[in-house]
Amino acid sequence: MLQTGDLLFVNNNSGKLSHVVLWVGKISDSPDGTPLILDSTGTGATDLKGTSIPDGIYLRAFKRSSWYATRASHVLRIIPEDK
Repeated sequence: MLQTGDLLFVNNNSGKLSHVVLWVGKISDSPDGTPLILDSTGTGATDLKGTSIPDGIYLRAFKRSSWYATRASHVLRIIPEDK
C-alpha cells in the first residue's frame, strides 16, 4: 500500500524509467476521493471540472486509467511510516 511521501517511478512508452511523482496519499484527495500525486509535467492534464492544469508542479489526480497508473514501475519509500 502506498504511503504519503512515497516516490512512484513511471516508465515511458518504451518501458524505460522517465518520470517520478510524489504520492500525496492520506493527507489529501480530490473531491471525488481520487488519490493525489505531486508532479511536474506539461500540458494536457485536467482537473475534475475539466479545467486545464498548467505546466509546473501541481497536485494531480491519480486515476486508474492515467499514464501514471498504467506505466507505474516501482515505488521507493525514503522515510518509513511512524507507528
